[in-house]
Amino acid sequence: MKNKSIAVIGLGQFGLSMVEELVKHDADLLVIDSNPDLVKKVSYLVPAAFVADATDEKALRELDISRVDNAIVAFGNNIQATILTTVMLKELGVNVVEESITPWR
Repeated sequence: MKNKSIAVIGLGQFGLSMVEELVKHDADLLVIDSNPDLVKKVSYLVPAAFVADATDEKALRELDISRVDNAIVAFGNNIQATILTTVMLKELGVNVVEESITPWR
């Protein structure tokens, strides 16, 4: 049986932890972040790591995001970007989208 493909969008503390854990389980990963340094940090771990603005629908289409089975949106406390990205992912055909929003303190 084929492993599910998973997009991890956002490489902050939570997103990076998710990538590291999913790599241990041989997940088929696609990783996206707007920070080139963070993408470079995980590029040796995953087959597909891209610098892109995940709130840009055109960028998501160019990355063929609809090919993934699941997505994890890990933008920390940027609720607007999280909601926008989540809606676009669903509209583009990603089956399961999980959001991680850090509560305000």
